[in-house]
Amino acid sequence: MAVEITLGNGKPNFKTSTYRAARQLAGRANFQYLDNIAITPSFFRHFLERSGALSAKTNEDAQKRICRAELSPRELSQVKDAVYSLPAEGLNRLCLFVRSDEPWQGAGTGLGESYIAIRFRKSPKAFIDSIAYSIKLALASQFDELGNVAEFKRLKGAVEDFGILLMPVFASFYPNKADSRKIFAPSISVNFLGKAYGNALMQCSRGFSSKSYSGARAAEYARGRSFSLIDLDGNTQIDCTSSENATFHPGMETIPTECIERNRFHLTSGLDARVSKLLEGGNCYFEAVRKDHYPSKNPQWALTQHTLVDFPLVSRPPVDSASIVPLALDVVGMEVARTKGVHEVDPSEFQDSIDFNRENKGYLALCHLGSLDGTKDLPLSAFSNAGAVIFAYSQRENPTLSHLSGYLRELKIPVLITPDYGEFEKIKKHGNYVVYANEFLDGGFLARA
Repeated sequence: MAVEITLGNGKPNFKTSTYRAARQLAGRANFQYLDNIAITPSFFRHFLERSGALSAKTNEDAQKRICRAELSPRELSQVKDAVYSLPAEGLNRLCLFVRSDEPWQGAGTGLGESYIAIRFRKSPKAFIDSIAYSIKLALASQFDELGNVAEFKRLKGAVEDFGILLMPVFASFYPNKADSRKIFAPSISVNFLGKAYGNALMQCSRGFSSKSYSGARAAEYARGRSFSLIDLDGNTQIDCTSSENATFHPGMETIPTECIERNRFHLTSGLDARVSKLLEGGNCYFEAVRKDHYPSKNPQWALTQHTLVDFPLVSRPPVDSASIVPLALDVVGMEVARTKGVHEVDPSEFQDSIDFNRENKGYLALCHLGSLDGTKDLPLSAFSNAGAVIFAYSQRENPTLSHLSGYLRELKIPVLITPDYGEFEKIKKHGNYVVYANEFLDGGFLARA
């Protein structure tokens, strides 16, 4: 039987609560349900106050204060007792996944950090110190320098601090090309965003994400659409050697490029029947990780996150075909928006856009980036009141849009992504637009209203 432990007063935050609610469903779908330790936000309240993070004038200063501060002997002792209450088999064989437990009801926003660069050690003190440091890093991620977490919490009406979720997971070494070190991370993980129109949106990667372990960057990833990775109806799986199955989709991180270079094997082997069974409990966002090395004759999967979601079935709005602006598009979200006014966000100077966004709502935001990788430097407060967003890029390389797309989905802001920056001047001349995005059908358009 899996062990569930809770530290601190009050209830765990949303990520833990929804995971625990899926325990029986995970078993019926043949996913392992993992031992877990939930640390509630109240447990860290005194620590955050002692650190001075809550009174810091800047988020950067708050992060530094959290990392410099120490958990009290009592807090450290409680964490240690909880960790060593986990089954010995897991402590000896697995790694500890330290996750931020966010307070909002949302799927895959990716605003909190997670860390898995912890290897269980023979020295209890070194092991607990390592866990404590990763906990501090995860807590500090709610004070991100761009203020995106604070802005998102404000828009969602969430006032609670982050909690922490600890989970022992299977992991293995692989070389890190960036600095010749070896990284300790899950072999293969899958994020599943749900199913609509018969299609499933899925990402498949080494580790949990590009931020889950030190040194591994998103340049090591290729992108792909979910229904190319796995066909839940036909029970077919991807041939990683086929580039045709790795179509570009900037909202999701997918197949590691090193896997495409290998000989034929199935990344998602054994997952299709499990996912179909899991969906009997309702459409969902979930994360799962392979419990074994790949390839394997009998692959094992463990569920690491589960949230029920309800994706709207979006109908294509009726517009005159002559009013559609000719753009090559990828889309994020499932929304129809009718915007009033246009504002161009300068990616090198945000303050004017932050001020404009504070005073205006429902406008069309335009932003030109050299590469989609530049979205990681965009503050949400520069376009959080927009009715829709268009990102134009000059380079398709390294498009790390997955976290940004997560909270734009939750805010119901449709996103169009295009290489056609040259159309911006024409777009700005017309004030009002109809924006349609349906990423499950990979469809969308911008039309003059």
